[in-house]
Amino acid sequence: MLIPLSRRVRFPVISFLLIAALGSSCSSTPTTKDPKSVTAESQAGKSSALTREAAMFRARQIHKITYQLWLSLDEHSEDFQGRAKLIFDLRENAFSMTKSLRLDFTGGKITSLLLNGKVWDEKKIADRANGEWVDIPKGDLVIGQNKLEIAYNHPFSKSGNGLYRFKDPEDGKVYIHSDLEPYYANLIFPCFDQPDLKASFEVTIEAPSEWTVIANMPLRDKTKVDGHLSWQFAPTPQMSTYLLAAAAGPWKQWKGDHEGIPLALYARQSMAKFVDAAEWFNITGKGLEFYADFFGYPYPFAKYDQLLVPDHNAGAMENIGAVTFNEHFIFRGPATAEDRRNRADTILHEMAHMWFGDLVTMRWWNGLWLNESFATYMASVALERTKLFPGAPQAFFAGMKRWAYGEDQLPTTHPIEVSVSDTNQATANFDGITYGKGAAALKQLHYLLGDDDFQEGLHRYFSRFANRNTSLADFMNIMAQSSERSLTAWTHAWLQSYGYNRIAVDLACGEDGKVSQLDLRQSFEGAPHKDGSTNLLRPHRLQVGLYYRDGSGRLAKKSDGIKVAFETEKTSVSEAIGKKCPDLVFPNDEDFGYFMTELDAKSLATAQSSVAKITDPLTRHLLVFTLWEMVKAGTWKVDAFGTAALDWLKTENNQTLLEDLSDMLAHPKRVSVARILDGEARSKFLSDLHTLAVKKSIGSAAGSDLQRVWFHLALRTLDTKSAEWANRVYRKEVKISGLKLDTDLRWDILSAVARVSPLENTVWEAAAKEDTSSEGAARALEIRSALALPEAAGGLDFPALFAMEKTDATLPNARLRKAMGGYLDYRRTDRTAGWHARYFASLEAVAAKSDDSYFRSFAQSLYPADCTKALSLETLAWVADHRKIPHSLSTLLEKLAFGEGWCAAIRAGEPYPLWK
Repeated sequence: MLIPLSRRVRFPVISFLLIAALGSSCSSTPTTKDPKSVTAESQAGKSSALTREAAMFRARQIHKITYQLWLSLDEHSEDFQGRAKLIFDLRENAFSMTKSLRLDFTGGKITSLLLNGKVWDEKKIADRANGEWVDIPKGDLVIGQNKLEIAYNHPFSKSGNGLYRFKDPEDGKVYIHSDLEPYYANLIFPCFDQPDLKASFEVTIEAPSEWTVIANMPLRDKTKVDGHLSWQFAPTPQMSTYLLAAAAGPWKQWKGDHEGIPLALYARQSMAKFVDAAEWFNITGKGLEFYADFFGYPYPFAKYDQLLVPDHNAGAMENIGAVTFNEHFIFRGPATAEDRRNRADTILHEMAHMWFGDLVTMRWWNGLWLNESFATYMASVALERTKLFPGAPQAFFAGMKRWAYGEDQLPTTHPIEVSVSDTNQATANFDGITYGKGAAALKQLHYLLGDDDFQEGLHRYFSRFANRNTSLADFMNIMAQSSERSLTAWTHAWLQSYGYNRIAVDLACGEDGKVSQLDLRQSFEGAPHKDGSTNLLRPHRLQVGLYYRDGSGRLAKKSDGIKVAFETEKTSVSEAIGKKCPDLVFPNDEDFGYFMTELDAKSLATAQSSVAKITDPLTRHLLVFTLWEMVKAGTWKVDAFGTAALDWLKTENNQTLLEDLSDMLAHPKRVSVARILDGEARSKFLSDLHTLAVKKSIGSAAGSDLQRVWFHLALRTLDTKSAEWANRVYRKEVKISGLKLDTDLRWDILSAVARVSPLENTVWEAAAKEDTSSEGAARALEIRSALALPEAAGGLDFPALFAMEKTDATLPNARLRKAMGGYLDYRRTDRTAGWHARYFASLEAVAAKSDDSYFRSFAQSLYPADCTKALSLETLAWVADHRKIPHSLSTLLEKLAFGEGWCAAIRAGEPYPLWK
């Protein structure tokens, strides 16, 4: 699964903190729980989650599972009907720890149940089915093969989890799709919903005759049934429940082929005109070819479909043979190279999962990090080696590693491998450590082992464990065998410990102008570890770059970087001794390492004065990040950084760095210069940045990617005065040569204006009439939320809707989450202050009423961020007083609190004691 939804592989809708929160323990070994207590909890029905202990017990009870599923879908009904036939073997010692077998099924109504030829009456169904699972007693089961048949009906999902129904407002057509990770298959059919109970699935779906139906496997047969069509699909190989796919509707279909693998792409009819099918198939073909060669293992499934679906909760989901993508990846206007590269990155991320995650699957959700980290890292490798788009390593740093560093600096950080106590905790690990640091560690492992041993390890891994479940130990043992080296210490240091290292450079040059000393010093930054140690030193393999000025003042390397491997506190870079004294030494050249950098005095002076002169975009980006981290550490004044960055921007032409630097300067949610500054200082800085962005929008090449980036920065830095400039651009009274005002860009203008200035209702109403799509409706709602005036709201009480005090059947969760994004803005302090008390008063109720994804949106998008210590302390106090909310959600709030505390400390010029 890919979580982030953004224009690039960044996370702009979230504070620099996070996408998700963290589980509670730092150990991957579960605490043994009394099976009687597990059973008691199950019978009480206190939680719809599945605990790890319960899953472990159930895996010892049953095996050899097959499912025959039948679903009946209708374009008019709010419910669907289903039948499920389960065949499974019960082990001889199945009831040594429990007296029943749990069958997961949440939110549906069972209409009949037949078990081993015996019918359950209504009373028994009512007694044994609690709305979250069915408790099957020991006496109804036999050792060996059991047959269970269940008929049921179930409402379509409104949250996006399970089976989701969407009606297109543009043409009235209905579309249905599934999303089941981690524990939502049981929202569609009764099942043993855990990753290590793999099974074969035979799926039949009845749907209106004009619809197309997609599942994991190719179609085997299609017959007419009562005016509908029955689509019967071939049986799947052994697979986990969360990877099942079902989609139906009048989809637009494009077909392709790659070396005998059938390919297909699907989208809604109303969105089809915007889909660049040729580019999708080009990326898909090159990706399949690259992975089969790199892994030494052919694509393992019968087909490869990709579906662009509405209101997807995540960025994408790696269902076997039928990957679903958020429609965010359909570009309704001109797309920059960065947009297209990041879409390709997502396509390749999900494709990597076909091997790592689908063919070979983690045993339990504590192994989720390896699934996601591997797919994240391999997508970057594939992008670089297929040469589909340039700049993949830089994009990997800007998106994943920046995210990881931000999370790893907080007290809420955790080891890459963590314990996951239940399925509610599974999504808690969709965070910057899971995706970013995990992927960075794999990049470090790849660099340590080298290409040949790394690839050989992957080939052995897929060959040995195909269609099976594995643990981290299985993966690391294979890698150790393929490289003929012990990785035990490496695994502990990188995967089972937390915090990060800082590597400082000590440079000395003689009177002859040559290097006399170049040392690297490693230190640890993080919380004390379980064993009490506070100085965890890791093994690092890195590359040291020596940079020199040329006659024009530009900075570049004269030779390849110097490769260094060390795990001690200090090491000497002997190869540098005697070389010409460099103007700048950078110890993470080409970004193979994961650590913070402390430059020597000469290099720091060079970077601060001349970072824009560095010719290599990746190195330039890494150094800008290093300087920004000095601001966060309190060793460089924020206003000084802002002034310097305005100067750097004048000559910056790398889109990835330009967008990241824009975030450092003016991101509305993260810790940024604009948020840290206050009062007149903020106003002047935003005005200067806006003036530069407008000038660059006009001066950039007409129709270029950079022009669009600059224009978006101009919108991001509006105030009440400059909002009129944006209005005039919208009305085409001010023209910027080459800038195409496509539908989405016009919405962007209106949204930016509405955040800082009044906007006539007739303006956004006219835009909504022109754009009758679901995206148009969502953007209009976002603007109404930003304005929040009775006449703009159209009777909608946005605060009450967000807090779930009121409901509106026409507003699914996906639409409300979009509206939340427009409600608050750091430049409108009156709105933030007015919402503050209601936010904290609503949190507990929202946590109780909503699903995980909705609460996260509410907590993050509507957090009354004001860059004050008071808000940070109030948030932490609220968490301390509400320990009954899920730990993952309390951790999310703690991250928000620490972010505000950090912002406040920088503003006050005080050190922020993160680890105290």
